[in-house]
Amino acid sequence: MVESSAVISSNDEGEGESRMKTLSLSMALLILVGATRLPIAFAQGSFAVSIRLPERFRLLTGQQFDLRIEAVGLTHADAGLRVLLDGTEMSSALPSPEVTTDNDADNATLDKAWTFRKVALSSAGVKTLQVIVSDGTQSAAARTRIGVQPFRLQGKKNILLFLGDAMGTAYRDAARIVAQSTN
Repeated sequence: MVESSAVISSNDEGEGESRMKTLSLSMALLILVGATRLPIAFAQGSFAVSIRLPERFRLLTGQQFDLRIEAVGLTHADAGLRVLLDGTEMSSALPSPEVTTDNDADNATLDKAWTFRKVALSSAGVKTLQVIVSDGTQSAAARTRIGVQPFRLQGKKNILLFLGDAMGTAYRDAARIVAQSTN
């Protein structure tokens, strides 16, 4: 980071104007230095991996969900994927993924996504899900934690099934709060 400031001497009545000129010159220099570094960062590209799950994602044992892994900034389209659950390889236990490329419609960058449908976790507890994507020249990893609650249905229960179409976060939060507040 380059730090620089210019001081313009003036008398007392022009001191405020002098400070503004100093600030303007410093900002212009900062923008100029930042702009010269910006193309370098974009030219190198940034390889990143992300796991796409809903916010505050929690499951019941045996509950099915979709697992989506996205990688951007790839150098080769034949990137490989490894999925680990609590440090144990589980790629072979997953169903065949739906694989898509160019999801961002930007031909300048190569991206790829894997979507695994009907994934279920059989044991309760807090699980660490880690994915590693490698395209031959580089690799990146992402990890997230998933809370899995035991599914216990004892005795007869009345069950209300809410089918929500285009429900926003507020509606889902309200449904979760109502579900937690009754016995």
